[in-house]
This record gives sequence, C-alpha cells and structure tokens, in this order.
Amino acid sequence: KVRAIELIDERVLPILFEGLKKYDDYKIMILPDHPTPIVTRTHASDPVPYLIYHKQNEIEGVDTINEETAKQTGNYIDHGPSIMNHFLND
Repeated sequence: KVRAIELIDERVLPILFEGLKKYDDYKIMILPDHPTPIVTRTHASDPVPYLIYHKQNEIEGVDTINEETAKQTGNYIDHGPSIMNHFLND
C-alpha cells in the first residue's frame, strides 16, 4: 500500500496537477473504495477517507491526508453515494 501511494504521488499527481494549471477553477476528488489501514494491513469497515480539493477554496495548513487526519476533520458522509452531491454542490 505504501509503495502504491508513493508511486501515485510521484508519477500520477504531478502530471494531473500540471495539466490542471491551465484552468482558472477546478475540483478534484480522490478516494479509495475501502480503507486499508497500514497498521492492520487488511480491509477495514471504517469510514472511507476522501479528499476534495477546490482550487477556488484552498485551505491553508493542510498538507497531509491519511486515515487519522481524515478522522480529525469530523467530516462524515453517512450515505456513500451522496458524496457526489457533496462534491458537486459545495
């Protein structure tokens, strides 16, 4: 898991964000289909951590996202499919 995340950080995200620079505004949502905490190394029934980035609504001081920082936000979406409405309308 750690190596896969590192590869996404190294190879995918730089290309994605370089391509997005030409737009004045955009949103992006990144999430897994299930949590797999590094501590247990297996699937968990915990809420799925997610990241929504909106260029026009940047938040200062947030530079790390993981299971623990996701829990600390207090953001929780009870009905998974409704996350798309949250993404599009907020």
